Amino acid sequence: MGPVIAGHLADPAVSAATVDQDGRLRIERVDGRTVEAAAPVPRREVERIVAVMASLLGRRPGDRRPIVAEDPEADLVATALPSDGIVAPLVSFARIAPPRLGCWVAAGRLGDSGAGRLRDLLRDGANVVVAAHAGLARRRIVRTLLVEATALGQRIVHVQEHERFHTGTPGIVAIAALAGVAALRGEVEALAGRLNPDRLVFSAQTIVAEPWLLDRAAHRRPPCIVSMHARRPGEIPGRLARLAGMAARGAPARGGLELIDAVVFTTAPGASWQLMEFGGARGRQPAP
Repeated sequence: MGPVIAGHLADPAVSAATVDQDGRLRIERVDGRTVEAAAPVPRREVERIVAVMASLLGRRPGDRRPIVAEDPEADLVATALPSDGIVAPLVSFARIAPPRLGCWVAAGRLGDSGAGRLRDLLRDGANVVVAAHAGLARRRIVRTLLVEATALGQRIVHVQEHERFHTGTPGIVAIAALAGVAALRGEVEALAGRLNPDRLVFSAQTIVAEPWLLDRAAHRRPPCIVSMHARRPGEIPGRLARLAGMAARGAPARGGLELIDAVVFTTAPGASWQLMEFGGARGRQPAP
């Protein structure tokens, strides 16, 4: 890939590097920001990279079909569009796996102490609420926590609000919350019986149709990660309590703060992650 691109990808805060057909090198960071490198990449260097990729895949000279190659050991997928003789080639390298907590530390969105404490909370079976101002921010945090949990050897059942998808991460089973309360509960209970999961993941809005999720969260059977929309951390206990009250077939005995051991949240685009703990550490907010 050349020393310039390799140098950028050595930064754990970088998720992808692309050289467009004008030679501009665009660097995408884990938080979604894209920056352009100061100097363009010469066309001959891009052509050399594309030629090496084509050779490794056994392509013949002059083959202008797009190239896609994965290297799981390097955690990279490479994509290239060879030149047609007129338009310059394009090449892109992107990470395969979701970012770990260390990537967010490198990106300046989370402190070392906050990352260490989050790992401890996941390992110790805490109920963690993920809250953010936008769905994309919540999904990014949840994906990172899932990868960290599987790195601890935990088995996870992820209840999703949309159609099933393949996570590609060992240890995670995804279920769609579309089939109805009875069918979904039966499927999750059956999976729990077979897999004995260490963690259950769902969105707070799912509680309205699936109140039994709150009961599992309240008793840590198993511990949960719950994602929800919130602009301020102080809104979270009240929102959980209201969702419990709206839940079909009545709300369980516990709600609000009794369900929460910790909250990880971000309040605006580009803002740092913050961590707030409850229960034994109620009201104490460690450094981010």
